[in-house]
Amino acid sequence: MNRLWTITAVCLTALFLFFLPVTARAESISVDAEVGFDGTYLRGSWTPVRVVLRNTGNDLEGSLEVTVKVGQDGKIVYSTPVSLPNDSEKEYTVFARISEAERTISIRLTDVNGKTLQSVKVEGLNPIGENNYLLGLLTDDHPSLGYWKDRMAGNQLFSNYQPISLDASDFPDRREVMSAFSVLILNNFDTTAFRPEQLDTLKDWLEDGGVLIVGSGANGKRTLAGLTG
Repeated sequence: MNRLWTITAVCLTALFLFFLPVTARAESISVDAEVGFDGTYLRGSWTPVRVVLRNTGNDLEGSLEVTVKVGQDGKIVYSTPVSLPNDSEKEYTVFARISEAERTISIRLTDVNGKTLQSVKVEGLNPIGENNYLLGLLTDDHPSLGYWKDRMAGNQLFSNYQPISLDASDFPDRREVMSAFSVLILNNFDTTAFRPEQLDTLKDWLEDGGVLIVGSGANGKRTLAGLTG
């Protein structure tokens, strides 16, 4: 009888462990993150925080959290759900409003129980003051727009700007993110690479008062090909 109870107990324990959720291990997860546009962001505007997660371990369900300071002692946590199967890689974007001149942003990956699996700090950020603005440069011929990298002085429109190189992969597709830019310059750029939501954002931005400069010449048709209306 004792032997029977022992066998039963072992079977029940094995069955319990079989159905018990397995927690992802921190060492099986890697995190790469970028804040804003290559580390540059406009203070007080909505800023994309792009995070690439790689999981070589057990399936993961959890959250990605971005912590932003507010005042001297306050903070806001922006988060998005994460679902990361075994042997997978996904990119997530968390949109955060960064009001302070932060040069370091903390990012945390947690499981469903709130346990921290990975945490990283993105350092060396370049906050731009609210009296300045972002100027977006889109070109497949960067030398042709190289002079915009040097800020112009003594010009009412083209002063106090921070040049930002963009392409079709990181061009904003949300109106609130696009509002950080006051001027866009398109030159020798294939606009057919834009997704529909990016074109909608560009249209809304123009209606809100954004300044768009389009280079013509030999590559003018290529630059205009994806733009309508």
